Amino acid sequence: MTSNNNETNIEPSKNETSLVEDYRAGYPRFSALVAANTDFFVCRRFPRLRARLLLLKQDKLAMLETQLDELDRNEDRPLFLGMSRADNNPARKSLLAEIDSHLAEYDDFLNRSHKTLNLKKALSRDVSSLENWVDATSCISRDEREFLHHERELLTLSASDDSAIKKLEDWVEDLLVDRYKGFRAVEFPFRIKLSKRLEMSLLVPG
Repeated sequence: MTSNNNETNIEPSKNETSLVEDYRAGYPRFSALVAANTDFFVCRRFPRLRARLLLLKQDKLAMLETQLDELDRNEDRPLFLGMSRADNNPARKSLLAEIDSHLAEYDDFLNRSHKTLNLKKALSRDVSSLENWVDATSCISRDEREFLHHERELLTLSASDDSAIKKLEDWVEDLLVDRYKGFRAVEFPFRIKLSKRLEMSLLVPG
């Protein structure tokens, strides 16, 4: 255990229960908070950036397709078009290789985007809890916590829980959130927990 600027820094062992506050202020402490509850694994989808890249990749392939069609129309040796084994047109071979590379990149981007865009939307109460915490602690710079303000595009990596008990807990919690701005009941698995002072930053009514 070491001390720096009157702040206690520990490296928790596997059998040790630690507080979020035991980690250095900044990303070490913010990461400990997020890791304490899978509902806090919240991040942006970046749909506008994905759309921009998709449109550019699509247009690149369309341009390559046009070039291939032009090569085929101008081919003066019909045998090359009817027998790929005999096709000795270096321009077409090079172009097809380029198309294959760009198609692979395009398909990979489609699959990754499909997976990301279909992840579950982050719940407002989880986003509010994170906003309350970073506002109360000022652990993260204003610019770097701005992602929490993009609520319409925030997703969660947390697996859905359809159990009746979980639904009841969420229903009760939603009632409390509606009545008391900023209220959030938080569970902390993984042997990491909040100190009373930090817990109040999430639970104190507005």
